[in-house]
Formats: sequence, C-alpha cells, structure tokens
Amino acid sequence: MIDKKDEDGLLVEGLRAGEESAFRLLVEKYQTRAFSVAFGYIKDVEGAKDVVQESFIRIYEKIKSFKGDSKFYTWYYRILVNLCMDAMRKGKRTAAFSIFMVGESRNKEYNLNIRESEKEEPEKKYAAKVLSKKIENGLDQLSVREKQVFELKHYQGFRIREVADIMEIKEGTVRTLLHRAVHKLKKFLKDGGL
Repeated sequence: MIDKKDEDGLLVEGLRAGEESAFRLLVEKYQTRAFSVAFGYIKDVEGAKDVVQESFIRIYEKIKSFKGDSKFYTWYYRILVNLCMDAMRKGKRTAAFSIFMVGESRNKEYNLNIRESEKEEPEKKYAAKVLSKKIENGLDQLSVREKQVFELKHYQGFRIREVADIMEIKEGTVRTLLHRAVHKLKKFLKDGGL
C-alpha cells in the first residue's frame, strides 16, 4: 500500500509529466479541505469556490517550481492562503475566520462533537451558539497574523513547523503569535466576550 506522502509524490510527478489524471486526483484529494480553508477566510461560499479554483489553476501552472523541500500540501496550502489574503486585501470579501469548518477536519473528535451537538436540546444548542459567537468575536480582536496562526494550528491541525513553512516565518515567531492569540482570546472570554 502506498502511504499518503508517496501518493502525493507520485501525483506530483505525474502532473509534472503532463498527466491530466494526476491533476484530477490531486484536485479530488484536496478540494474539500481547500474549500474549508478558503471559506474560513472569506466566509462566502461562491468566493471560497472561486479562490479554490484559482488555487488549483496555480498549482497546475507552477508545479514545476515545487522543489519537494516541504510536503506538497504545505506548498499548496501556502498558495491557497496567499490567494485568500489577496482576495481579502482587495476588499472583495470580508476578513473572517470560521470556528466551524465546512469540510473535513484532522481532529475526528471535533467532528464527532459537532454531530453530537446536533442532537442536543435547544438550550444546549443555544449555549453552544452563544459560545461560538463569543469565540468568533474574540478572533476578530486578533491581528491578521495571530488569527492565521491560531486557525492553522487549532482548526486546521498543522504542526508549528508546518505553520512556519506556510506563513514563511520562523517557528519562534509562530509560537509567539500563537501565545499572544491564546492569551488575548482567554482574556476576551474571561471579560465576557462582548
């Protein structure tokens, strides 16, 4: 059986060789997760779809520049996040982060908790909705880089090193931004999360 890392390597080599099937398989493999990421930034279904489509066009055009120093998905994710940031800077969409991911999550327990919460009584659903809104408001208090680090680490499940690669910053900077983000969120929630 081919492991995930080798599978991506084979698909990348196939894409470099011009195999359309390799490109199709990469798109199928990552489109749900890419949409989740884009929606988390843009908070608009059509805008997220547009960014994801543009990101796949970019990997098709730039695959020969992928050196293999990092995982394929880390390289692709950097392209995707940059496109999201560009769309937000251009003012096409509002800058926001989604607490609840639309697509898959590396954290299976997180998905399980969401499904279980759908069966809860109305009071519990309301309390979860209020908490979610407070956290979302708290995220709005963070700088763009703090939000980005927090989202990558806690909602996308990337390791510190992977976040550093994606954002093209040092691991120490990631840890500092993450520490600041968590501290600000705790303080915001402790103060009532208005």
